Amino acid sequence: TFKKLDKHDCKDKDLDFTEKFDLIGSKDGSIIDALVVWFDCMFENKLNKESVICLSTSPEKEVTHWYSTVFLLPEKIKLNKGERVHIELNASRCEENSREYT
Repeated sequence: TFKKLDKHDCKDKDLDFTEKFDLIGSKDGSIIDALVVWFDCMFENKLNKESVICLSTSPEKEVTHWYSTVFLLPEKIKLNKGERVHIELNASRCEENSREYT
């Protein structure tokens, strides 16, 4: 998880953001050419705290009409097991369509 937003108090300005995080290689000889980003939206039942519905766009979950997002990297990154690469993701919405990011 690199960004959390609370759907109850999230402001419009919170949807444009910069996040910094590290990726750690899980095997030798890995090539990274894109980042896949998705969200999980949790719907809690106020009367029953254990009854939670999760809307997920994870590639590991069942497909919905919403999808994961792929950010292509400007160049490929080679990464071996245990190596770190620092990522700075700038997410800014398009002026023409606030549902799209540049």
